[in-house]
Amino acid sequence: MMLQCFFKKSEYISMLFVAFVWCMPTSAQTASSLNQVPANSNLAATDKLPNEEDALLQLEKQVFDLINLYRTKKGLAILQWSDAVYDPCLQLSTEMAQKTAPFSHEGFEKRIAQVTAALDLAKPRYLAASAENIAFGDLTAEKVVAGWIKSKGHKKNIEGDYTHSAVGIEKDANGILFFTQIFIKIK
Repeated sequence: MMLQCFFKKSEYISMLFVAFVWCMPTSAQTASSLNQVPANSNLAATDKLPNEEDALLQLEKQVFDLINLYRTKKGLAILQWSDAVYDPCLQLSTEMAQKTAPFSHEGFEKRIAQVTAALDLAKPRYLAASAENIAFGDLTAEKVVAGWIKSKGHKKNIEGDYTHSAVGIEKDANGILFFTQIFIKIK
């Protein structure tokens, strides 16, 4: 599993943290069953089955809920889900899974501009801070969150003074999951 995070406070400070964390893969039976396409199906091997899409949506919710559970245990405010944040999260995860974008934070400022435009914040409200965590691997929600918490940079983002977040997850043709979580603070 590979994890990265990016922290941006206004437009002046940015830090990039990379952590490599070894994790045990989930059972081969589970992984292979998610990649099977019925013989009588018109789906291509790279198309998502309806229940597979539901599974990814459920995994996104589990990661989000585990982050909020961790924040609650630390006495921090829970994050509110934001659809404006979700779209660029899913877009980056999809691009990384399809190999049209590198596994990196390249384009982070563009994603935050997309979030800002989607939020259409009326003055005096504004986007005060933002951060991003990414990961990939054969991971459960528990494993990706545990990996981020073990990484100083990811943990800083998770524990940061943010108000909203979302998680987007996509699977590549080999069944590897790509995770993106963006955090924002609206003032």
